[in-house]
Amino acid sequence: MADPNDIIKTCVTLRKVATNAGECNAFVTAVAAHYGLPLAGNADQIIGKITKAPWTQHGKNGKEASAAAETGALVIGGMTSRALGGAHGHVVVVVKGKLDGDKYPAAIGAV
Repeated sequence: MADPNDIIKTCVTLRKVATNAGECNAFVTAVAAHYGLPLAGNADQIIGKITKAPWTQHGKNGKEASAAAETGALVIGGMTSRALGGAHGHVVVVVKGKLDGDKYPAAIGAV
């Protein structure tokens, strides 16, 4: 486990890299690599990888994902292109912080 504040600092630093700032998959891949976790591909491919062991699943439970991020776990959230009804999925890094609407965890991603 990492320090939850370090995960936020890492996200802020890596998001300043031009490619990471504009592409969610590049951003999440860079953050995961910083912590020694190999991820690659587009958002849909990343979601496919994190929905299998050794990754822990939180499903649509924002409170559970937030609690894991509070302990220093690297938590990746996302939605597939199919779920979003578009050509691209989206991935983010869930970080410690207050839940929005008592449901949605704090997260950092590419814009």
